[in-house]
Amino acid sequence: MCAVSNWGGYALAGAVANSVDCLPSKEEETEILRKVVAAGARDGILRVQGGMTVDGLSLEENLDVLGKIQDLVKNR
Repeated sequence: MCAVSNWGGYALAGAVANSVDCLPSKEEETEILRKVVAAGARDGILRVQGGMTVDGLSLEENLDVLGKIQDLVKNR
């Protein structure tokens, strides 16, 4: 279970592949979010358009969790 579906997907992909190669870097994740926001996406919780947030959480919070997932996969 996870609070944000992106996190669950990344954790599952990393565990199945047993490699961080299938996970985006923090830079790639930031660029993905930037492009999604530019295309008009809304935050799933806040329902606002144009913010660099995912499910009500800041970009920094999301990148922190992505980094933790990467660390777990590397140290598995």
